[in-house]
Amino acid sequence: MKVTGTDGKEYTVEPDVNLRDANSSGADLSDADLSDADLWRANLRDTNLRDTNLRDTNLSDANLKGANLS
Repeated sequence: MKVTGTDGKEYTVEPDVNLRDANSSGADLSDADLSDADLWRANLRDTNLRDTNLRDTNLSDANLKGANLS
């Protein structure tokens, strides 16, 4: 899955991706497969994670304030 970052660059998001300390604030990651991803200390504030596969994803210390997790 391709997403556009807040820096305007396009990134590939896939299972087992390493997004440690990433700033994905406000991103639309709906329907993404982030299974087994490493999102340790990631900024996911106000991120759309609707229907995102987060199975076995490391969300330790991630900022999920305002994130859509439905």
